[in-house]
Order: sequence, then C-alpha cells, then structure tokens
Amino acid sequence: GFFVENLARQRGDQLVAGIERCSLPVYCLFFALAGISLNVRALIELWRVALILIVIRYSALWLGTMLGGRLSFCAPEVGRWGWVGFIANAGVLLAIASVVARTFPVWGTDVQTLVVAIIGVDLLVGPIAFRYALIRTGEAQEDREYRLEEG
Repeated sequence: GFFVENLARQRGDQLVAGIERCSLPVYCLFFALAGISLNVRALIELWRVALILIVIRYSALWLGTMLGGRLSFCAPEVGRWGWVGFIANAGVLLAIASVVARTFPVWGTDVQTLVVAIIGVDLLVGPIAFRYALIRTGEAQEDREYRLEEG
C-alpha cells in the first residue's frame, strides 16, 4: 500500500481493480480453510468467552485510537472513529491460531476456535462499521441506495 500510494500512483487504480476482481474467491477459500478446522462443539461451549474477547478487543482498539488521537493532536473525528478501521484485520491472527493449535494440541484447538469465531464477527461487522465511520467523519457520502440511519 505504501509503495503504490507514494511511488506508483498511476498504477494504483489498476492494482485495486485487480484485487477487487480476485477478492471473492480469496475470501471463500479463506473461510473454507478456517471452517475446516473449526470445532463446532468447542464453539458452542466457548461462545461466551469469544463474545467477551470481542468486547475487550473493540474496547482496546477504541481506547488506543482515542488516546493516540489526543496525544497526536489529530482531528477529533479520527480519535473517535479511527478504531473502526482496525476491526477487520484478521489474516495474521488466523495463521498464529493455526500454529498454536498444532503446537499445543490439548488446548490449542480451543484457542483456534475462539480466534476463528472472533475473526468471523470482525469480518462481518468491520466493513459495515468502517463505512459508517467514514460517513460520520465526512470522509464518504451516503449512498441513496444504502442509507445508514444516524443514531
């Protein structure tokens, strides 16, 4: 992203278009591979823990972004809404969870199940919340077709 934005801007739009064309199969493969190792029984037993971890993660993202925004004297909207952009970052976390599951077979699969559950929620909530944050900060405009209610 840094390279494309700063050194190859003219090719950036072509790159983004190519990535968007390929994204659906990649997401399907990503979730298929994650779902193969998902222990449904463990997920049923651990859903409360997953929910607590999601709330803790979102709260930490919010607090860190708000404090970072204040310390850096950035626009108040960035401190208030910037955390939402970090919700859907999951690829590295899924790889780490797989390593934990292989390294610690007794309890690692439960950790992997929790991580996959958290990633699933993040990837469902993240893009919607990010769009909402962009609209609230004035960085994007509402589409007439997909209007988000204020509140």
